[in-house]
Amino acid sequence: MEENNFYSLVAEGNKSEQLVADWITNKGWTVVNVTADKQYQDLEIDLIATKGNEVRTIEVKRENRCADTGNLLLETVTNTRTKNKGWFKKTQADFICWHDTQNNKLLFSLTSALQEIIKQPYVRYKEWKSFEKNKYISSCGWFVRTRELTAANL
Repeated sequence: MEENNFYSLVAEGNKSEQLVADWITNKGWTVVNVTADKQYQDLEIDLIATKGNEVRTIEVKRENRCADTGNLLLETVTNTRTKNKGWFKKTQADFICWHDTQNNKLLFSLTSALQEIIKQPYVRYKEWKSFEKNKYISSCGWFVRTRELTAANL
């Protein structure tokens, strides 16, 4: 991945994180963006939302193609050469929120519900492998259909 492309992707991800934080704030929660904190980076947690005694952690993903494909990617291996775990295997977030950029929609799901979905022996949850990132790095994961997500509220 070219360095300029990396920084462009980070900037786009930051926009999605801010959109999600604003949406959650409008629901009466206080939101802290922890993406710069190494402790939370290791746990794949982007936002912490609090309301009274309730605390929710959220991992935000920017999705550019789910409107076309109907699928969301759960990345299980980020680098097949080094076998680095993908974000879905590492996340300790309570919720995953995808920003569907084509429709400007937010899709929330409980992480635990997604973990159960991919345990099911259904053919429809296909493993995905990409060799497009660059010559040396590929990643893989599972596609889950958006219509099969259980809607989750904070």
